[in-house]
Parts: sequence; structure tokens; C-alpha cells
Amino acid sequence: MENCGTSRVHPVDLDDLVASMKNELNLHCSLKGTIDKKKSRILISRVPKNIRDVDGKAYDPIVWSVGPYHNGMPALQVMEKEKWKCLSYILFLNRKISLQDYLEIIGETEGEARDCYREGLTMDSSEFIKMLLLDGCFLIASLHGLDGLAGTNLNIVGQIEQSELNEICTVHIKSEVGSSVGDTMKNGTKMESDGDPELELCQIISHPGGSLVHRTDDDENEGCQVEDCIDKAVNLYTTILVHDLFLLENQIPFFILKRIFKLLAGNGANPSLSERITGYVEVMLHCYPNAIAQCDRPKDFQHLLHLCHIYLRPSQRSPEVHTRESRHCCIIHRLFLGQNYVKLSSHAQHKENLILDKQSTYLHPNWKLNRWRRAVQYHEAGIKFNKKEYDKNKSHSLLDIRFSNGTTEIPCLIIDRNTESLFRNLIAFEHTSPQFGNDFTAYIAFLSQLMSTASDVTFLSKNGIIVHEMRFDEEVCALFSKLGKNVDFDHNGNNYLKNVNQAMEEHYQSRINRWMAWLWHNHFSNPWLILAAVAAVVVLICTILQLVFALLAYLEQSGSETSLSTNSMQSSISNNS
Repeated sequence: MENCGTSRVHPVDLDDLVASMKNELNLHCSLKGTIDKKKSRILISRVPKNIRDVDGKAYDPIVWSVGPYHNGMPALQVMEKEKWKCLSYILFLNRKISLQDYLEIIGETEGEARDCYREGLTMDSSEFIKMLLLDGCFLIASLHGLDGLAGTNLNIVGQIEQSELNEICTVHIKSEVGSSVGDTMKNGTKMESDGDPELELCQIISHPGGSLVHRTDDDENEGCQVEDCIDKAVNLYTTILVHDLFLLENQIPFFILKRIFKLLAGNGANPSLSERITGYVEVMLHCYPNAIAQCDRPKDFQHLLHLCHIYLRPSQRSPEVHTRESRHCCIIHRLFLGQNYVKLSSHAQHKENLILDKQSTYLHPNWKLNRWRRAVQYHEAGIKFNKKEYDKNKSHSLLDIRFSNGTTEIPCLIIDRNTESLFRNLIAFEHTSPQFGNDFTAYIAFLSQLMSTASDVTFLSKNGIIVHEMRFDEEVCALFSKLGKNVDFDHNGNNYLKNVNQAMEEHYQSRINRWMAWLWHNHFSNPWLILAAVAAVVVLICTILQLVFALLAYLEQSGSETSLSTNSMQSSISNNS
């Protein structure tokens, strides 16, 4: 009897299968040319899932959506009108250039712009071009790229009255916030935000119209309150703007902004758009030291997060070393893109030799695992931690860490509400663009182990290295512990802190250094104990000197007595003879 559970084998048309697989194979092979073109550009990727799972909110915009990944989200529609106002402002600045002109130049680069996004985009051409134009105009206006253009002779047609500018361009948030706050206070309405700055800002901006309350003699107190609310809202706006503009998934290619600005202001605009935006980004990152002089401001960057990465990377290394891809990261990157399926077979023997070399390294009897230790542990081993003082003549960046003669110099790190989000996105940027190294990931790995406990944070804070606005030191160490979670980082691989790590570990493992540090911390930490020790040493030296002099006197006396006895014996012998 035929077994009913047995599945039947159906005949397969091999010709159709071969043709179908050849088509797919040709499609995947054709991607190789596209990948080669993308090597010179940074791909704007989504955050890897394993990193996003730790804290997904750190990678999502609060108010502004830039680029296709978060475009059209309902929660971000409140501020979309500001983008249209930016576009309107740019159209009025140069009335010779029409909206169609801007759309045409964006349309010319649509394919190049799409290639910058690793994830497949479902937006049609019209929506994609419209998004790029609106987001580009918004970024140019928000980052002060239009400062000084109104009223100049550079392709700007017609003097625009200040009242007209105020009516057209309300992207400068203070005007709109002022009217909303004034109307709110006149009506006696109290906004409930439960302490959430993002919600409070949205309530202020989206509040229905009303005119700005002008201060008079009768309502001076009310006017002061309005101004305070305006200043608070502007500060919140700036904070959220910094948060949203430095998200990995919230970027558009910078060449889009360049094309818009070039059409608006022409080729002779001075300063250029790159100089304008880098100058304002420096202001946004003012709490982080950077070693880039004004004359050396970066001009070749792909998007705003890339620009931020350039400002924070170490300055004590040549660009060639800094931008070199590690072999491990490069292989992973190519595997992800599907490129090295063609190349792996030709390098099989080479890869086998690399594996054998790695095994021999790890199995060597003198091999040690590179690891960082807690700040308190280093301190107990005699390592000092000093804040690296900023000098304009010899500037440094946030990541410039130096160890010399038992002292570690670390630049001051200010931790605020945007720190976690910015650092997380910089780590994700390095993971999705490995050609730019792993410097920031190495820096976070260093800090996350250096500040493993609250006592470490307290110790570094006393030395001026860590400055934070959190309630407890425990929150700081928890923050950096989360930053290093699910992050792929090889402590034994190549990173810019490897030499510092090895030097500090060698100092830590030295018994002499540990004994001297123990003696100093436990017995010489009190100045009175130091004086007592000095007095004891003086007494000991005096006692030794006294014994030496006494011994010398005794030897001298015994020598004289011996010579007298010898002389008497010789005289007696001569008399007898």
C-alpha cells in the first residue's frame, strides 16, 4: 500500500530554473559596479539591530525628520511646516531662481542620492526629490547657512524689507515661540508637560496664534515672564536640534545642500556653505575640545554626523593611519554588501595563513589579553589621572588621551542630556562605515571600563576629568556601561589606544609601583605622617652618625694604646739587651 505520508516528487523544468537563477546571478553581480562607486562615499545606513535593541529611542528623532528613514512619521509632522517656511525664505532671497530650478538640480542627482542609502527606499521620485529639497533648505537655514545673504549683491534680487523677512522666515524659532508664549500667558493658560522638554517645546510651538506681548510699564513683570519662557523654549529648541541633527538615520548627503546653496548664492559666495556650517557645528559642539584650526576646517564631509566625527577624532595621528580600514572590519563590511563572494576563493590560502598566524599569537605563552581596569585600581597602582588642559597654541581633541611617566592625561568630558544619543550614533556610524576606523568605539570601551563603579566616577570628577549634570554618580557609570553593550570591539585588535593600554597595564603589573603606591596612600597621605617620617629618618641618620663617630673614636683610642704598648715593649727589649 502506498504511504500517504510520503510527499510526491513533482517534475521540475530545469531550463526555467536555470534561466531564473541566471537572472538573479546577473542582478547580484551587477551590484559589484555599484558597490565600487559607493566606496568613495559614506553609506547612510540604519542602525544595526543588535545596537538599537539596547536603547532604540537614542536613534530616533524627537521633532525633526531628515532623510527618508523617518520621513512622514505622524509624531514628527508638527514641525514639517518649518521646512516649507525655509523653502519660502530661500525662494524670496533670490527671486531669479524658481522652484522648478531647485527641483531640477535635485532631480539631476536623484540616483546618486539614492545610492547613499543602504536600505531599499520605497519612495517614488517625486516624493524623494521633494523631501531632499525641503530637508536641504531646512538644514541650510537652521545651521545659519543663510546668514548675511539678505541684501547682498550676490544674485540677490530686490531689497527685502525686514517686516517681509519676518513674515516669510519664521524658522528662527524665537519669533514664533514668543507669539505663542505671549498668547498663552495672556489667556492665563498653563501648559502641562510633566517636565518633558520635548513635549513642552511642541506645546509652545504648536500653540495657536497670538501676537507677541510687548513690555510696558504696567505689565513689566508679565513681560519678564514672557521673555524667560522664550529663552527657555529657545534653549530647548537648540538642545533638540542638536539631538536630531546628529542621528545616523536622520541624514541627507551634504552635496544636496551644496547644490541648493550654489544655485541660490552662486559660485562667489564668501564664506562658502561648508565654512558656514562647520562654524556653526563648532558652536553646537562647544563643550567638546577639538584640535582643528579655523583655517583647517573640514570641507570634504558627507553629512553632519560625519562632520561631528571628524571634529572629535584623535589629532595625534596622521590621516592615513586614522582612516585605514582594519582587515577584520573590511571583511565584515564586504560580506554585508555581498561583494567578496567573488574574491574569497582566490584568497583562501592567504586567509588560512592569517588564521594560523592569529592562532600562534593567541597560544603564545607570553600572550596577554589587553583590558582596561577601573580608575580606582589604576590609582592604587600609582597611576595619576590629570585633566588635560586646553591650550589654543597646542589644542587637542576629545579623544586625545596620553600616558607618560605614570600619569594619564584625559580631556575633560562634559555629560549632558545629549551625550548618550550623540555617542551612540557615533558608535553606530563607525560600525556601518568601518573605513573610518573605530576610534570612538575604542574611546567608549576605555571609559566604560574606567568608570565601572560610582567610586570611579567620583574619583575622576574630583580630578576635573568628568563633569556631569546627573543626580548621582551611579547614573554616569550605568550610562557608559550601556554604551558598550552589544558593541563589537576587539580589545586586542588595532585601535588608537592600544599603546596607552599596554603602557598602563605594564605600570599596573609592576610590583615596585604597587608597593610604592600602597606606601604613599596608606602612610604618607597625611602631611603630619610625612613630617613624622622625615623626623624619624633624621633621628635615624643622627643615630647612625653618632655610632660611626663613636666607633671611629674607639678605634682611634685603641690604636693609640696599641702603639704605646708596642713602644714600651721595644724599649724594654732594648734595655735587656
